Parts: sequence; structure tokens; C-alpha cells
Amino acid sequence: MVNRNRLLETFMEYVRIDSESGDEREICLKVEQDLKALGADVIRQGNAQDTHSNGWNLLCTLKGSPGLPPLILSAHLDTVSPGKGIEPVLGQDGVLRSKGPTILGGDDKCGVAAMVELARSLKDHPVPHRTVQLIFTVGEESGQYGAKALEKDRSLLETGNALVLDSSGPPGRMVISAPGHAVVRAVITGKASHAGNRPLEGISAITTAARAVAAMKLGKVDEETTANIGTLSAVGATNVVNPRTEFIAEARSRNKEKLKTQTDHMTDCLKAACHESGAALDYEIEHLYEGFDIPEDHPFLLELSGIFRSMGISPFTASSGGGSDANALNAMGIMAVNLGVGMTRGHSTEEELAETDLYDTARFLWEAAIFHGNDSCRG
Repeated sequence: MVNRNRLLETFMEYVRIDSESGDEREICLKVEQDLKALGADVIRQGNAQDTHSNGWNLLCTLKGSPGLPPLILSAHLDTVSPGKGIEPVLGQDGVLRSKGPTILGGDDKCGVAAMVELARSLKDHPVPHRTVQLIFTVGEESGQYGAKALEKDRSLLETGNALVLDSSGPPGRMVISAPGHAVVRAVITGKASHAGNRPLEGISAITTAARAVAAMKLGKVDEETTANIGTLSAVGATNVVNPRTEFIAEARSRNKEKLKTQTDHMTDCLKAACHESGAALDYEIEHLYEGFDIPEDHPFLLELSGIFRSMGISPFTASSGGGSDANALNAMGIMAVNLGVGMTRGHSTEEELAETDLYDTARFLWEAAIFHGNDSCRG
């Protein structure tokens, strides 16, 4: 029932609309317009302070047949950079790519386009279906700010399980475990002095930071935990002992206690280095989102697997090293599975999306909306 050509045209249209994180207003207006053209009610949710965006979250509920379990679908409207002036092209190999030096925007315009196509398909073919709530969020790439802002209006959300359309990998991939994420920000303040005449009177913030970093466990810490330094910044003249260095790092783990252990370890290394050199340390730890872990035998997963198999697609579960709006929804008590939608090499100018995966994603949503699983598989 999915209109394949219309789906592709919608995707191409959406990725041409600039929507880097924080600047989603135009794509919000377009998706809102497209849904309202179907006669659907659309709610704007979230304020700029919470979402860190000039746009807003969009909620649209497609009322279905009584007695069927509702289903929540979620995709994010923002992209990473470089995401301005995207010109998508469909190659002869059936793969969508960016023509220029930008990302493609399949992350996550693929999910957005598939959800809008579902709404259009249900309008074209009025068959019995579940109540489906479409949630389009802003600020996902910058910290799931849109999804976290939903907590303030929890009563607007349906009571049901959720599918987040935001994972790499082919349709059939079900991400059931993802890490929590914490960011460590620190400023090391030393003491400036002439590097040639009075080097011993200074306290080098750079040297102090180097000692701290050298002592840290980084990269793949264990099977559940990773850590990385994104910023180690100090600017100054070569003849001055540097007095200030900025440090920004992250830690991720699917184990809550391990995440705390890793962030404590990183801050302990900073403290020890500053104590040794006599530098001052100012730091904070921001917990961006919590991890989640869904049992392999959960009835909802069995239901999803059955739908994929009915389509001739082999389902499989996976763990992720990154976060998504599924983290925020699970933290709110909504069981959310992040699905593979076909995008590969995300967050890079080499991003690709097979057109067949885009189509299969929309086709899966149709089957999920009308699927009447047995009572034990309704979630």
C-alpha cells in the first residue's frame, strides 16, 4: 500500500531543507504542512529553552480501531553538519548519496519520510489499524533535547510501545541495548610566566592536562564502556607558560555503575594532575541520557520479528555504542526499540541509503500499523 515513488520524492524534498541541529524551523513547518494537508491534527510541543532549537517537536495521532494496542513512531528532524545545501542523487546502483560535500541526511530524514508516507497511505487506504502516534523531534543530534522535552507534556503521549527509526543497518535490525552518555567538561588554570626567563615560576596548564590524559583509560575501556576526549584546547604564545587549558570528554556505557566509575576515573586523573602541579581545576559532569536494555524475549520484540519475517526480512537484535531518542523514551517508561532503516556511514559526507531500504522501512511501518498479532505479542 506504500507509494514508492511518492516516498522517494518526499525523502528527496525533505533532505533539501536545511535542518542542522538548532535550526529545524523550516523542516518543522514543512512536515506540519504535509500532515495537516491530510486532515490530521498536529500539536507543537517544546520551547526553545528546552529543545535548544528554533523549531519544535511535532505530535500527530492517527486514530485507529478500538481494542488494538497503540503504537508510537519516532524520528528526528535535525541533522549533523555539514548539512546545508544538500543535493541528493539516486545512483544507477539504487543508492542515494549527496552530490556535494555534505551529509545525505538519511539520518534521520529516512525515518521522517517513512512516517509521513504511512500517514498518507492510511489516508489513501482506510483499513482497520492501530492508533499510531507520530513523534517528530528536534535536537536529537545535539543531545536528545527534543525527546527529553516530551517529559514535560507526558500526558500528550500514547500509552504503548515505541519504534524509533534512527539506527544504521538494514531493516530487520532491532537495537535493544544502548549506553548511557556523560560529558566531562573541565578548565585547568595554571600560572603564566616568561617561558625563557622565569619558567619555574609558572604552572603550565597544558603540561598538567597532558599528565591527566596520559593517566586516563580511553577508547574501548571494556565490552560495555568507551571514553574519548573531544577537546583539549590551549592557545598562547610560545614564550609564555600557558595558564589555561580547556578539556571536554565523554564516557559511554551500557552499565550504569561502569559509567559512573569511568567518569569518576577521568575526574580523579584531572584532580591528581592538578594537585601535583599546583593548578586549579573547575569541572562538571553532564549526564546527557541514560542507557537501556530490553530482554531478547520481550513480547514486543517477538511481534516485530514476526512482522519482518512476514515481509521476507530476517530480524536480528543488536547493541549500539551510541544513543538515540530511544534512550529518552525508555527513560520515560516507554519501551522503545531503535530500528535499522538502511543508512550507512552516517555523520559523514560518505553517508549512503539504499532506496530499497527506504521503501522497506515504510512498508514495515504499514505492516506494523495494521498487524493484528496474537494477544501474547501485543506488548
